[in-house]
Amino acid sequence: LPGFDFHCPTMSLPLAFNTTLATVPDGGGYLHVDAEKKREWQQRLGGKTRPRVGLAWSGLVRRAIDLNPAKKRDIPLRLLAPLLSLPLEFHSLQKVVRPEDAEVLAGFSQIRQHQDELADFSDTAALIEELDLVVTIDTSVAHLAGALGKPVWIALPYATDYRWTAEGTRTPWYHTATLFRQATIGDWSGVIADIVRGLQTTLVPG
Repeated sequence: LPGFDFHCPTMSLPLAFNTTLATVPDGGGYLHVDAEKKREWQQRLGGKTRPRVGLAWSGLVRRAIDLNPAKKRDIPLRLLAPLLSLPLEFHSLQKVVRPEDAEVLAGFSQIRQHQDELADFSDTAALIEELDLVVTIDTSVAHLAGALGKPVWIALPYATDYRWTAEGTRTPWYHTATLFRQATIGDWSGVIADIVRGLQTTLVPG
């Protein structure tokens, strides 16, 4: 490293800047999709006849989180059935599908799968760009959608990561994000019911 007079760990910058929830830097979209990738995904998806919703229901295995019922962030795919009954066009944003969800996914013909086409985050970003809404757990897809400035609904476990704070439906980090929180440890039914009602109000035609 070259010579320097001061240093500050990245995670200490909010303290150094006296950051509060009211002064978090602008949470608008700051990432942009490659134009060629955008054209590729437009052609791949074809013409849109219904509102498009992207889904991400599980992340990488993180044992410390997965073993804590209050923090467990993954939603068993079978619990998303009420969403899939709505007249919307659903797209999987999963790069990896857990074995316990694979058989369920095979039976959900409503979800278009793209695992083999998502080489990296630039592909995921280009797919998200073509969607009207992303519904996701607290995983990288949530942050990618927020950074792109796309509407994203994030399903949160009872004990959330500090970035989502302890209450409320909004986050200073991403202006386009809406938070759906578990009211009871391990119970996703209320979260999914709220999301279904939201979809019926905002996206379902008629």
